[in-house]
Formats: sequence, C-alpha cells, structure tokens
Amino acid sequence: MRKLETFLQAIEIISKNHSTKIIINKPKDNFVGGLGSSEFKIGIIDCCASVINNLTRAGFSLSMTDGITEVTKLTEITTTTRSQIDSANTDADFEREQRSQLGMR
Repeated sequence: MRKLETFLQAIEIISKNHSTKIIINKPKDNFVGGLGSSEFKIGIIDCCASVINNLTRAGFSLSMTDGITEVTKLTEITTTTRSQIDSANTDADFEREQRSQLGMR
C-alpha cells in the first residue's frame, strides 16, 4: 500500500475482529526500501472469515504468498496491470469472434 491512510483503514477493519494475527511491514527478500515511510504492508497469518469479508467489501484485494495473505487496496492497482488485463480481455474477445466466424464454440 502506498498511502498511510489506506494502511490505517485496513488496520481499523482488521482490529475490529477477534483472534487475528498479522505482520506489518515485513521486508521481502531482506529488502526494506520505503517500508514504514512511503510504503506499507500488511500480511494476515490467521483470522476469522469476517476479516476477509470486511476487507473485500471495503475495496481491498487479498492474495496469498508463502502462506501469508497480503492486503492491497484495489485503487492502487497500477495502470500497467489494468492495461494488461484489458489486453488479455481483447485477446479473448478476438479469439471468441474468430471461433464464432468459423462456427466453433
């Protein structure tokens, strides 16, 4: 997460639930970079289902890496990622159109 307010929003959501274990700002491959100053990371080790539900309802994306659920705000997805998704969708649409023209499903 790039913004402190986004990080704090996630912490607020997580803290309202019981029995949650998290890791804050764990470096990846021993590289600290801007962790804690310009970049913030939350990893969920263990939690109840309502944590996941509440985070996704608030617009957070969750992904699993090395047994830890990483929390990301959807609005912070890069333009590159969005253009890659758009490109993949266009390729799929093209393939469907081609199959349709050939009478295939």
